[in-house]
Formats: sequence, structure tokens, C-alpha cells
Amino acid sequence: MSSLKISKSGRVQSEPEVSAHGPSEDGFWRSLSDLDDTPEFKEFLKREYPAQEEQLKDPLSRRRFVQLMGASFAFAGVAQACRWDEEKIMPLSRRPEGYVPGIAKKYASAFELGGVASGLLVTCMDGRPIKIEGNPQHPFSGGASTALAQASILELYDPDRSKSVRRSDKGQPMSAARKDAIAAMRDLGKGPGLRILSEASSSPTAQALRAEIMGKVPGAVWHEYEALSDSESVAGTKLAFGGAYRTHYRLDRAAVVATFDAELFGNHPAALRHSKDFAKTRDPDAGNLGRLYAI
Repeated sequence: MSSLKISKSGRVQSEPEVSAHGPSEDGFWRSLSDLDDTPEFKEFLKREYPAQEEQLKDPLSRRRFVQLMGASFAFAGVAQACRWDEEKIMPLSRRPEGYVPGIAKKYASAFELGGVASGLLVTCMDGRPIKIEGNPQHPFSGGASTALAQASILELYDPDRSKSVRRSDKGQPMSAARKDAIAAMRDLGKGPGLRILSEASSSPTAQALRAEIMGKVPGAVWHEYEALSDSESVAGTKLAFGGAYRTHYRLDRAAVVATFDAELFGNHPAALRHSKDFAKTRDPDAGNLGRLYAI
């Protein structure tokens, strides 16, 4: 090895590299390794870090080599054991004709809460729902959506969501669950001991399946439970009109609104419509200032 040196006249001269460690003739260190290898610096490290004296004598000792090799094999084993499961991110087995990746598409859907459905418009990107809004053509929402409808998209990506039918805290295929349910209904005969618990639903398909089950097992009893329910108002319409009806309020035509143990703007099926209609009566510029009394 040789080093380049510029003379006073500007000529570049090549001179051999000094093999001995230490500063050059002009008093500068050529590299940090030259500085680290001096006896003074080694003595300083020995006093400062006495436990590392063995490594100072031999930076790559046999013990250190074995430690490094053992750690390398351990990390290699962990890397092989922690491989992620392969998963297809595209739910389409066959790409539809004219499909362009990366273009958002919107689909009409519905959100059911307490047995009441609301029209939604779901935005999907490459087959995955990413945003939920109200359907503009729905008479109640008019394109708006509630916080519960917005949060319903998280159910699709919930890691704790059950992926199969469970029995005795164990997963079970749908075909096996269907056979067990049919066998249980046959054993019960006419079904005096059969009780079915479900959520409220206004789906025509769910109603048809319920009627089919009750027809085959006439002695069974079907129970519905909802944390938020308007069963009291339904019972009131049965007393007043002889059947289950839903009352439609025109709050945009009312100067004063009084509610008695009722929530028109929260869990009511037409809460969005009520909020818009009541807001129309709160226009100071037009001289309208609707009043609301809640008891």
C-alpha cells in the first residue's frame, strides 16, 4: 500500500505506507485503527472496562465465535418457524370481464339494527369494503348514515369473529351443524322442549325460514332478544289499531315536539329522517325556532 502526498510545488508524489502504528511525520493519524492500537489507548480501555480485557486482547475469541454462531442458528430457526400463512388478497377466483384493479365500486346493501333495515351504499376497492354511507335513494337516510352503520364495517375485519359454527367451544363444519340440528329436532318430536333464541329480523328470507321450521316443529317456541328494541311502541299500536304498525312523524311541520319516554333522534328506526326534519324548524333567519320537550 502507498499514500499520496502533495508537495509544495503542487506535484503529487506516491510514498510507501508506514506499517508501524502511530502518527505520521506531520503529527496526524492516518486512521482510527492506528489510534486504537496504541499502548496508551489499550491501557485506558483496560482501566475503564476491566471485564472486557479478554476481548481487547483477542476481539474474536473462541467463546465469542461460538456465541455468534449459536445466535445465528437460533435466529434462523425462529425465522423458519414464524412464517405467515399464505392468503389470497383477491376474493375473485376469476377476474370479471372489463375489471380494472384500483377502481372503487359502490354496491347497494342494507344494515339491520333491532329488526329494522336501513339502506346503505358500500364502497369497495378490489373486492374489499372500505367505506359505508347511506343510500341517497333511501327515504329515511337520504344519503346519511348513523355511527353504528359506519362502525359495522369493522365486523368484517374483526379478528375475533367466529369463522365457523361452534359447539361446546369447538369449531364445527356447517354440514355437520345442519345434521346435528335436524337430528335434535327429530328427537324432540313435536318440539315441546325446543327453544330457539335469535335476534330480531325483518328479512323476508329469515321470516320464510322461521315459518318453515315452526311448521315442521309446531311445538317449538321462538324467542327474540334485542338490547335496543321498540317493542313497547309496537305493543301500543296493537292496542290502538289492532296490529303492529310504525308511526311516521312529520317533525318538519311541528312547531313544538313533546316526547314521553321516547328517543326520536337516537335508536329510532327513522332517527336520521327525524334529525333532518327537526333541523328544518330551527332556522332563525326564517323566523322558525322549533321547540323540543323530552319527558
